[in-house]
This record gives sequence, C-alpha cells and structure tokens, in this order.
Amino acid sequence: MACWFGLVVAGTLIILYPALAITHRVKGLHTYAHMLRRFWMKWNLFWGGVRLECVFEESLDANKAYVFTPNHTSKLDMMVLLAGLGVDFVYVGKKEFKDIPIFGVFFRTIDIPLDTKNPVKAYKLAMSELQQGKNIAIFPEGTIARITPKLSPFKDGGFRMAIAQQADIVPITLIGNWELLPDDGPFHFKPGKLIMHIHKPISTHGLTAKDTQKVSEIAFNTIQTRLKEAGY
Repeated sequence: MACWFGLVVAGTLIILYPALAITHRVKGLHTYAHMLRRFWMKWNLFWGGVRLECVFEESLDANKAYVFTPNHTSKLDMMVLLAGLGVDFVYVGKKEFKDIPIFGVFFRTIDIPLDTKNPVKAYKLAMSELQQGKNIAIFPEGTIARITPKLSPFKDGGFRMAIAQQADIVPITLIGNWELLPDDGPFHFKPGKLIMHIHKPISTHGLTAKDTQKVSEIAFNTIQTRLKEAGY
C-alpha cells in the first residue's frame, strides 16, 4: 500500500503540476491555487483509501481570519488540513520545504517558510497575511516529536501573532494520522479512517501579549483532552 499511495500522490501531482505552478506563481490566481491543492489532497486521500471525518464544533466564519493550531503527528497532517477544512489558509512551515522539488513552489508563493534560528521574517509575513484577512495554519509543536501521539510543549509564535491581530485561534485535533502514515522508520502507509476535530475558536479579543501563555495552555489542554477521549 505504501508504493500505491506514493504512486497516487506522484501521479496526480504530475498531472496537476502545470496548473499548480501557474496559479501559484501568478498572485491574481492564488484563489485557484488554493482550490487546486485542496482538490489534489482530497483526490490523494480518496485513492489512498483514507476516510476523513471532520467534526466542527462551530462553523467557521468566512468573514474572519483565523489562526489554526493543529497537533503534528504525521506527514499526512497537512494533507488532511487542506482536504478537510474547506477554507484557504497560508501555512507557516520549516524553510527546508522551500528546497524540495515541486513542493517548493508552495513555499515560494502562497506559504511562508520559517527559519527557526531567525523566525522574525516569517512572523512578520504571517502577521501581514492576517492583516489582509487570510487564515494562518501553524503547528505549535514545531515538528513531529518522537513521543507522538502525545503532545510536545507548544511554541508561542502562532498564539502571539493571533493576539497581536486579535484573531481567533482554532485548536485542531488530528486523530489517527500517525497510525496510517508513521513518521519514524521506513515509509509505511495503510488505508483507514481519520478524524479531524475542529474545536470552538478561542477569542483573543481584548487580550495582550502577557496572555500568550494562558491562551497557549487552553489550546494545548483542548487538544490533549480530545486525544485522551480517543484513547491516546
């Protein structure tokens, strides 16, 4: 199944790449770029035999800009977010993605590469996107930890920018991703069911930078509680 899933992802990317490249590089076509990559991820999950259940505690407001803060457990995580959220968002991820052939086009156009040694530039770019009313997705754990599915401590960058822009924070619990596509060891994949639980937004209205830790803890506890309910 691992080989099949790899062929599905690579094959559909080859077919869609010309359209993806054009729509990503032309700023006026970015809406179509987001649509295309959502379609690509849904197609990959479907042909990979992955059934995705999305649970929304509250409908997302199309007139608001959110900061999405999911747990990070697998390379499937971004695919699931794109396929299931149903809204455009700018992903803030490690700068190494920028150098990956084909995928690098995303981080040279609509996504934001993050240099962990000097995160200021990425922070400013993400703040600018929020100011323009765009959603931001950032994994507060920073990376896939060896203790998955347990949570690693959250970094405060995403919460700090949300408070600065008074944008609501949406914790997201991804369940089962690490079982279908583990991050450690040889490449392994199996079909199955995944759950993405989109929690009620956390308002930052009236909060200041000194509330960053408190908001981070609320998001952490929200996701941790849902993981425990799922048996992890």
